[in-house]
Amino acid sequence: MTNYKIAVTTGDRRGAGTDANVFITLYGENGDSGQRKLDGPGNLFERAQTDNFGFECVDLGEIKKLRIGHDNSGFGAAWFLDKVVITNEATNQINYFLCGRWLAKNQDDGQLTRELPASNEDGVASVPLNKYKITVITGDRRGAGTDAAVHINIIGDKGESGKRRLEGSSRDLFERASRDEFGFECVDLGEIQKIVIGHDGAGFGAGWLLDRVIVKSETLGKEYFFMCGRWLDKGQDDGKIEREIFAKEEDGVASSPLVGYKVEVTTADRKGAGTDANVSMTLYGKKGDSGEVKLSSSGKNNFERGATDVFGFESEDLGDLTKLRIGHDGSGFGAGWFLDKVVVTNLKTNSKTFFLCGRWLDSGEDDKQTTRELPAQSEDGTTLIPLVKYEVTVLTGTLKGAGTDAEVFIVLHGPNGDSGRHILDTPGNNFERGQTDVFSFECVDLGPLSKIRIGHNGAGFGAGWFLEKVTVKNLNDNGVFEFPCNQWFDKGEGDGQIERDLILNGPSGPGATSYRISTATGSVKGAGTDANVFISIAGSLGKVDRYKLEGAKSNFERGKLDSFGLRTLDLGDLQKLTIGHDGKGFGDGWFLDKVFVTNEVSGQRWVFPCGQWLDKSEGDRKIERTLTPGDGNQTTYQVKVKTGNLKGAGTDANVFVQLTGDKSVSEALPLKFSLTNTNKFERGCLDVFTFDAPDVGKISKLKIWHDNAGLGASWYLDSVEVVNYGTLDDAFFLCQKWLDKKLDDGKIERELTPASKVGELEQEEFDEAEEDDSAPAQGSDKASDREALTKSKVTTMDDKILTLYVLAGRSLASKDSNGLSDPYVVAQLSNAKGEPCSKNSSQKTKVIKKTLNPTWENEILRMPANSTVKSLDISVWDEDMVGKDEFMGQISIPASDFTSGGKEKWYPLAQRKEKGGDKEEVTGEILIKFNLLQK
Repeated sequence: MTNYKIAVTTGDRRGAGTDANVFITLYGENGDSGQRKLDGPGNLFERAQTDNFGFECVDLGEIKKLRIGHDNSGFGAAWFLDKVVITNEATNQINYFLCGRWLAKNQDDGQLTRELPASNEDGVASVPLNKYKITVITGDRRGAGTDAAVHINIIGDKGESGKRRLEGSSRDLFERASRDEFGFECVDLGEIQKIVIGHDGAGFGAGWLLDRVIVKSETLGKEYFFMCGRWLDKGQDDGKIEREIFAKEEDGVASSPLVGYKVEVTTADRKGAGTDANVSMTLYGKKGDSGEVKLSSSGKNNFERGATDVFGFESEDLGDLTKLRIGHDGSGFGAGWFLDKVVVTNLKTNSKTFFLCGRWLDSGEDDKQTTRELPAQSEDGTTLIPLVKYEVTVLTGTLKGAGTDAEVFIVLHGPNGDSGRHILDTPGNNFERGQTDVFSFECVDLGPLSKIRIGHNGAGFGAGWFLEKVTVKNLNDNGVFEFPCNQWFDKGEGDGQIERDLILNGPSGPGATSYRISTATGSVKGAGTDANVFISIAGSLGKVDRYKLEGAKSNFERGKLDSFGLRTLDLGDLQKLTIGHDGKGFGDGWFLDKVFVTNEVSGQRWVFPCGQWLDKSEGDRKIERTLTPGDGNQTTYQVKVKTGNLKGAGTDANVFVQLTGDKSVSEALPLKFSLTNTNKFERGCLDVFTFDAPDVGKISKLKIWHDNAGLGASWYLDSVEVVNYGTLDDAFFLCQKWLDKKLDDGKIERELTPASKVGELEQEEFDEAEEDDSAPAQGSDKASDREALTKSKVTTMDDKILTLYVLAGRSLASKDSNGLSDPYVVAQLSNAKGEPCSKNSSQKTKVIKKTLNPTWENEILRMPANSTVKSLDISVWDEDMVGKDEFMGQISIPASDFTSGGKEKWYPLAQRKEKGGDKEEVTGEILIKFNLLQK
């Protein structure tokens, strides 16, 4: 038998000791000791204490490990074990077992038992403790203190303290302007970087204004300063009750000092002038505003006829006062109020400012307003900003359904500020189709108006509204400002907006312009999002805040480019944009590659690289990012490669392209990762690739080749299309040749030029015909000859391809019981008999579900022809899961018009000519464009 001595050291941590029963088992090369209880006289396993035990058992040989733990019994069972030292008293062999961890259900990993390996050398199992002193200064504001439970987490470059409650012997902690000190021990955190401080929101008046925090490392003797100067209050500031604050090396001022203001309100000496309503005001100065201040004093009848009531409040210094907004809530009997004037005294400077009114604030008197804006007037005769009466004339459009029953509002903007939100309402039915409505209100003179914001609340049946224009007249100087619109304010029409900024249609100030915003979603797995995306843009001349990007239902899909329009004031040189989403919907995470913004008037373009997740569970977990412009010469290209449908057309070789434009030539670009197919370049397949590269300008040539590697390197290439995401320019290249050393001409490299538009070729031939026609034959007519030439040239479709871009539809007929339809388009190149001119000359688009305003997002149909064509026939159908699909309308474009289709155009849908066609409901129009290309 052998005697073993066991020395157990408890760690130096708060609460490290335990009253539980501790057990140990030793394991050696000859077996184990069995579980032994470590027991003895006195208080065992106290903080920073070493307890010695011994027992006898068979010789275990060389000890390999031990198992130690407790039964979690007793009050405060949690135990922080530093280390165990085992001595074989027969051989004096010493083994060390380092732990430095908690054995506790509510600490560390929750384990009550640990296995520790043997070591021949002693060591440090736990990092030494450091003492920290925390000084918390509460702000000097009314209601700044809190009775809630306050906590802090100190974070350094070596770790963090964990969430610690700040509590002390005094019951009155965190009172207004108080300085409270606390201390605790924890593992050395190293250089302190930041703190997270907050409270639990409990108790009456939990809101807290934290001025600043000072943390001192007692061991290092170093102080760290954390400036806050903000509310931690669900009902103030941004509503947060916890804040992250970064360290500063010097103390400073976190909150601006308060200034006291005395407010003297004089009610006019007129019959019925007083009010029992609740009065509030907002004071505006050059440094900010006071926020809403309620004017009341207990036990007194305020705002009586001929009386002057005195009130006081504190605020940060507002600077020179500019205006006062004052009003009441209309409550109580006889709420109407005749306000004579308001005098405000700055108690720090003793300066007085006067706000003269002399009008009713009464829903039944004067102009029926219960709130007024009053300009500031100084006693020494500083120029008074006069009140101005504005007349607002609103013209509703004449389109079907243009009128609205929703509540309409307007805000006027000028160099002197804005008018505030005014509801446009008069007796009778306002905003009816084709109707002109006139409204008026008063506010401080805004100067020459630059824009208005107008919209409605979307309430009521048929809330959608088509606004033609707004005219605002300053009745003081007869200045007239016109704001054209001609847009829908309707969640189901146009861009879906129900409020918008309208720009002054005049030469002064920055002019209106249109921007195209294009977002490139990354090609990584799960990159797309269904969340609502918003963007803010800031430039040297102005900014746009939180504009919702919406259009088609399937925006922001993986590997996709989405474009949106924005019309606003010229923002000048763009400096930054902020883009993010609301985190709603299944799979809301979004990998944004980059954003392109183009001024469509000047042509200037900005590229904002991102290349990051906007996802609460990916990367840095942000769902909003601020981006700055990158290299404007960079762009993103999308390359679509169509492999032919011939036997053996696919290839396993490595394929490369090179682009030549009017600016430069790209490097060789490998086509590695297809967004559409795992096995790329298979027979009859379309592969899509995206990559970033310098913008080469308008593409004039494409070189494509492969390295002849792999089994079955032979490749039959049908066509290539290249789209520049930055400019949305596209170039289409027809090949229809083998890239094979043994087939065709034996080449594995092709240089292609963009497919020529037939109209351009014909114009040259017309010119040649006119040159040769200087002496026409007797009886000929030059115009009829040209018409004949047109007919013979345009309608002969041999070796030509018609490329049809199906873009969108609007106001289509409802065919389903839900009031919507599931539209798709069928297009056919028809011969003289009305039949398809070839087997591929009739094609259809995908189905867009549940809409009367579908967007097909540049769906491209390419229809080859090999005989004489009469027309392009297009029909729209509603897909039905049961029964036949329903006809929604058609158009027919004669072949003689094929050369004029290069621009987008809306075509109205017509009924079928056959019997019964006039009974089918047909409405709306479709947006298409087409090009006739030479093979």
